[in-house]
Amino acid sequence: MKCLQSSRGLPLWFPEPRNTLPVSYVQDGLQIGDVGCVTWEGRFKVLFNVCYGPNHPLNQRLRVSFNFDPIAIDIDQEVVLKHNAVPPGCAITSPGITRHIRTSEKDGHYEFTSSSAKGAILILPDGATSYELIDDECFRKLALEHAFDWYEIAQHHYGNSFGSNSLYLITGFYKARS
Repeated sequence: MKCLQSSRGLPLWFPEPRNTLPVSYVQDGLQIGDVGCVTWEGRFKVLFNVCYGPNHPLNQRLRVSFNFDPIAIDIDQEVVLKHNAVPPGCAITSPGITRHIRTSEKDGHYEFTSSSAKGAILILPDGATSYELIDDECFRKLALEHAFDWYEIAQHHYGNSFGSNSLYLITGFYKARS
């Protein structure tokens, strides 16, 4: 079975949200509509969510005005949820890494070779579930229209620690237990 392409999004070293965020967000974690940046340590720092109104606890904490209407999405109708989108034990590798299938993999032993000086390998013993918007066009339009405002919000909220980071609008993600 073909595994997740290595060019599919950004892996997070610390995927769990900071416990200083609203409890509901900490429990659920990353969501479609989140706007934020990835820190140098590999953590997604969420600023706000474009699917929530200005009075939602996640958005309220910024104390800034939002000059857009939230995007209303029906998760059941507009988001594709795929259990085992990454099958258990699947190896996700960067370009240049080759996995050699061995019978001992059942015991957790894997063998790889690399044709490049650098590379990465991720094996998810329990696999991963994907969440993907069916149509992200309205998210793209909103981002194009408000990108400069959102960047100013990020600079105001994070100060110098934001630097020249890129902002990301989440339209899909993978979650794994391990």
